[in-house]
Amino acid sequence: MEAYLIAAILIIATPGADVLLALATSLASGRRAGLAAVAGMSCGYLVHAALAALGLAIVLARSPDAMVTIELLGGTYLAWAGVQQLRRRHDAAPDAVALREPFQRGVVTSLLNPKGALFFLAFLPQFLPDDRRNLAALGLGLVFSALTVVIYGGYALTAGALRDRLARPGTFVALRTTAGIVFLGLAVSSFRHALA
Repeated sequence: MEAYLIAAILIIATPGADVLLALATSLASGRRAGLAAVAGMSCGYLVHAALAALGLAIVLARSPDAMVTIELLGGTYLAWAGVQQLRRRHDAAPDAVALREPFQRGVVTSLLNPKGALFFLAFLPQFLPDDRRNLAALGLGLVFSALTVVIYGGYALTAGALRDRLARPGTFVALRTTAGIVFLGLAVSSFRHALA
């Protein structure tokens, strides 16, 4: 279990689409929105864990076309999110109560994130016992999801605190522009990886 915890922490903390989503959402929309995105990512990883527990992860792992499709869908979604940030960059500061959109963005991003999918497809199985593999996959997936909340939540809170210090109307335009560019960059990266 210790080896799994260390590996999971290293994988979660490594900068990627999820980390950038937590940072960009908190910077553009505040810490509550960032934490909502983190909660969505955690729920997305629970879906990955459930798929692994049901054995569906093995089916996906054996289908290169399925993995390419996931990466292309993820890239398309990130491109859409980037365009939305750029289109709305001059809007007023967002309502802190409107947390559904960042939550949904978090769910979709983690579901379509190749890093998360590969973890549950290729990495998780080596930590599963021969007996009760399905139950163990679900349990380790819950641990991964909880670690996601702690680590990505730390990123989101840090970015939210930075945003609070920079809270000026012109700053929101710059932060949303930066978030849009980050999302578009991640989309391009997903497309390149899928089509390589």
